[in-house]
Amino acid sequence: MGKLQKFEAVLDTVFDGYLSINQDLANLLGLHPTKKVKTINPDNQEVLNNVYELLVTVGTLDLNFVDYRIFVIGKQNQRDELIIGQAMLDRFCQDNKLVLVLDYNNSTIYFEG
Repeated sequence: MGKLQKFEAVLDTVFDGYLSINQDLANLLGLHPTKKVKTINPDNQEVLNNVYELLVTVGTLDLNFVDYRIFVIGKQNQRDELIIGQAMLDRFCQDNKLVLVLDYNNSTIYFEG
């Protein structure tokens, strides 16, 4: 089992995957890709990226933790270290019987159960 690392992440509701990691960070952590996948960048450029299979531990609202084994895309020149996508949000909400609420008027995001 690998060493536990704690990170903050950016939430991107347009990204339809689970998690995207900066490729430099993936290299620094010594991650080994399991395959490669073509993705389309925001500028519509098609790029071949590494894919990693990772065990991710997520804190829940009741202060417990849930483990997810997911595929993570490694992207070159990604500004943020980690980006959480819609697939991860959907799975987390489904597993915890929650709804993600985006309150644009108050600039807040929260879960309702």
